Amino acid sequence: MRKFTLTALFLAFSALVITGCKSEPEEIILAHSQLESHPEHKAALAFKEAVEKSLGDKYQIKIYPDAQLGTNESVLKELKKGNVQYLIISTPNLERLDKLYSLFSIPYLFSSERAYENFILRPDIPARLSVNANHVGFRSVVAFTAGTRNFYSTAPIYDVDDLKGKKFRVQSGPMNVTMMHAFGAEATPMSFGKTREAIEQGVVDGAENNEIVLVDQKHGDIARFYSYTRHQMCPDMLVVSNSFINSLSAEERRIFDEAALKAQKVEFEAWHKAVEDARTKARDIGVKFLDIKVDTFRKKIMPLHDVLLAETPSIKPMYDEAVAANEAALKYDAVSAAKAAEAAAMKNYGENGDAAAPAAAGAAPAGAAAGAATDTREAESAREKEAGKDKAADSAKAKDAPAASNDAKEAAPAKTDSKESAPAKADGKDGAAPAAAAADAKTENTADSKDKNGATSAAQAAGVDAITPGSAGTTAGSNAFTMPADGLPAAAIAAGAAGAAAAAVAAGALKKDARQADQKATASSQKAVATRKAAPSKNAAATRKAAAQKSSARSSTSKAAARHKSTASKKSTARSSNRKAAVKSKTPVRKKTTANKSTRSTKSVKK
Repeated sequence: MRKFTLTALFLAFSALVITGCKSEPEEIILAHSQLESHPEHKAALAFKEAVEKSLGDKYQIKIYPDAQLGTNESVLKELKKGNVQYLIISTPNLERLDKLYSLFSIPYLFSSERAYENFILRPDIPARLSVNANHVGFRSVVAFTAGTRNFYSTAPIYDVDDLKGKKFRVQSGPMNVTMMHAFGAEATPMSFGKTREAIEQGVVDGAENNEIVLVDQKHGDIARFYSYTRHQMCPDMLVVSNSFINSLSAEERRIFDEAALKAQKVEFEAWHKAVEDARTKARDIGVKFLDIKVDTFRKKIMPLHDVLLAETPSIKPMYDEAVAANEAALKYDAVSAAKAAEAAAMKNYGENGDAAAPAAAGAAPAGAAAGAATDTREAESAREKEAGKDKAADSAKAKDAPAASNDAKEAAPAKTDSKESAPAKADGKDGAAPAAAAADAKTENTADSKDKNGATSAAQAAGVDAITPGSAGTTAGSNAFTMPADGLPAAAIAAGAAGAAAAAVAAGALKKDARQADQKATASSQKAVATRKAAPSKNAAATRKAAAQKSSARSSTSKAAARHKSTASKKSTARSSNRKAAVKSKTPVRKKTTANKSTRSTKSVKK
């Protein structure tokens, strides 16, 4: 009996040990306030997949989206206690606990979205934001982009004056309240989930956020005007509880951190697509997107930068680096534009076998060289078309000229000889006109050449500026764009140096193109002049021949008329002679009669 009991106890203990070895994986909670269609939820799913792939037998990630665990503030408290392990939360909600996070709330800190993204992608930024982790109870792991924050309202906002006296929902944090007061508006901090209801009920006139909330949270149904003020670029941070992260082994922590990096990549890719989709859907429901000039907004804010830095001096080093990131982004854009210009130049010049032109064009940032080269080709094409039009016009004139000349001559036949010299005179005029046109064309070509040289000079200047290092500060970087401490990316230095070296070649290549264009244009003009001169000469010969034929015909007619006149004159003379003869023959008879009358009269007197 005793033996049986011992055996039973042994089996029970063995079962307990086996059951303990097969215990359920520990649940790790990850919470966020976005919908399941949001890029951040997709990032959370990628994080879950990566962790469970390597540590699925020990840890299971449980995701709570759409603020299911409560507001960010309440969940953050549970995170600090260790009851929640991970949370995705915006930086303004963290600045109350750590002033370092207020850096991103400074309005117009970043000049472009590229500079902002390059900055938050730097792996050292989360670590530097977490220097007070032991004090606040959490640390940042990676940053997610949340795009640019812009105002949307029930009424359009075109200028900073349109904000005066209005109420806008903002995220919690003193920096946001200061910003709205500078704009002349009233700040109303409230939780994100209450924003739509507040706008609908008229508690606030609008809010400020990215484009996605117009569709996902249906804010666009009631606030139909979205103005691109781009006043803030605040990331959302994936933060982790100190108590949890410190409990992991080095290998486990590495797996969790790598999973976070994969989640960051997914979020960035999904974000840009989601923004474009949101714009399209928002337009479909009647939202109007207003691209406005932000200068008036900037002028209200920029004087506050020094004040904000004085209040929180701990953010000054990262502030300087953010400013340097703006400069680095501009240089990076210049190098990228130069590469695009080089590709365009390869397409334009490759068929001509000009190997120097593509490299030269690549030295001009923003496509300046490629643009100048394209202008050269377009100018050539335009001149060729113009020369073709002139040639066609001259041909038409040449066809019409003989008929016009003949009509003129028929209208004045008595001045045939003077008209025959008219073609030669006209020829002189036509010759002068092409010469003037040629001079104008040459002048135009010279002006174009000067313009091209000016564009080349601008391209050279841009190329030099593109590789001029920034002054102070450590520049931003990313996975594909790493910034060294001297303020300029190594890739940009190399590419910029190549661009500067090629800038001189660019100038020569473009000047060569300009000269070739001028030569082609001059040849076209000379050809047009020759065409114009040849046409009047042919017309003159044809006109003179026709005139000679008419003159000959008129001469024959005149001779016939003369012969006819001579014959008529002879006939008239004969008739005159006959009349005279008749007169002579009648005169004696009359005398005789008179004499007879006289004789009879005498005889009568005698009687």
